[in-house]
Amino acid sequence: MKEDTCNTGIISSINNKIVEVEIESNASCGSCAAKMMCGMGERKTKIIEVKRKGGHRDGSDILDGEYAVGDKVEVGIRAGKGIKAARIGYLYPFVLLVVSLMTFLNIFSQEWLASLLSFAVVGVYYLILSFFKKRMKEEYSFFI
Repeated sequence: MKEDTCNTGIISSINNKIVEVEIESNASCGSCAAKMMCGMGERKTKIIEVKRKGGHRDGSDILDGEYAVGDKVEVGIRAGKGIKAARIGYLYPFVLLVVSLMTFLNIFSQEWLASLLSFAVVGVYYLILSFFKKRMKEEYSFFI
């Protein structure tokens, strides 16, 4: 059985619906092969938003007074969700770029046009993906 992916962080703010946790990349991120995929390799700190409704690992709500700004907490994402998000955000657009480039190179004789259209196809992919932002935010929610 796969285990949830967890990181330790410090609560930076709490409001009615969201608990924001600041996570610092640790020493193990430096040797991780997937550090660029999860975004932790890009910068030292990252802000993670955890919904208060259903924000615990067991699905229960985060209650008022349970946590305070500055508390050290462990934040995680369900097993397999991180890999699925990396596929949607990185692998599928890359495959789409390569396939569309090869297709457009066979259709058009001008390489600049083929590459421009390929980038446009990937842009449309990300535009369509942005329409599902709310739904994906629900599916890829974090827990404390």
